[in-house]
Amino acid sequence: MKFIVGKVLLFEVETMSDRTEIKLHKVIINQKHLFLSQKKYVGIKSLENWKHSIAFIFVTGNQVASKSYVKEDPSIKKILSNENLFCDIVFNNENRENTISFVRKEIIQELMIQLKKNSILVETVLIGKMENTIIEERLKAYWEKEMNYDTILRSPEKINTFCSIIYYKLQLPILIASFFLLLGNYFANSHFMEKNEKSNITRINTKKMVKVQQEEKNKMNRLMKVYHEVPSYSLASVADRIASYVPIHLQLNLLSILPQATNTGSSSDKKELKMKNNTVIVKGLSDIPGNITLFTQLLSKDMMFSKVEIISLTKQEDTNLFDFELQLTL
Repeated sequence: MKFIVGKVLLFEVETMSDRTEIKLHKVIINQKHLFLSQKKYVGIKSLENWKHSIAFIFVTGNQVASKSYVKEDPSIKKILSNENLFCDIVFNNENRENTISFVRKEIIQELMIQLKKNSILVETVLIGKMENTIIEERLKAYWEKEMNYDTILRSPEKINTFCSIIYYKLQLPILIASFFLLLGNYFANSHFMEKNEKSNITRINTKKMVKVQQEEKNKMNRLMKVYHEVPSYSLASVADRIASYVPIHLQLNLLSILPQATNTGSSSDKKELKMKNNTVIVKGLSDIPGNITLFTQLLSKDMMFSKVEIISLTKQEDTNLFDFELQLTL
């Protein structure tokens, strides 16, 4: 119970005819004994060091009145029903008479207000003449009777008091634990964000590398496609065969074997290399049209060429020269 309660205080209020004096004691409780340790009290400022503690108030002095307690006595009933009084009944078990002590509430009203402002919870107010009271015994008796688990569980007020104290005691450890939890989460989150960023960079680089490799592969596939479309026979022999049929006074200006096809498609198609398979383009000029005809006939008779066509035959202006273009099909 002491571990749950925490600090326990006793405010001893001694009332005199012209003034009130307050003393502060710390209540030390062990298994069988209760002690009072006086502390320095300099007014309201002293209360700041004892926030969220349980306090007892003991009122004594000249303004405390006491009389024998007889339950059926009308005057006793009148005292107990007076809302302006604090009352305290002491029952004696050693053949001594029971007594009731009482004091005006206004005497300790300011102290009660200051205790509440500083979250010091007042458990009870004890009253008695100092010469007739041993306060340690009064406190111990009250503690054993009212501050045990069974009594607390039957009292909503006491449960609320102890819950407030427990909440305050656990508040700081919970805040510290939350702080370290958030701090750990921050570093863990930073670590995973950094790791995720590196992973994203690696993924992007890998994606770029795969794209480049794919483009290179596509280029290679296009080249291989062109390579496989090239005829198996020697292109040099084709050129030699054509050159062997060239007549005198006929000049060749262009010999294009497997020329590149004119591409009129989309921009992506223009990037691909397309060739006219089995085709040879021959361009030249001659001053004798019959030489062109003879050259065409000689090529047509050769078994290497399956077809020979005259694409164009035009005479140059202001000259006797004729330009021609032939297309040979292998």
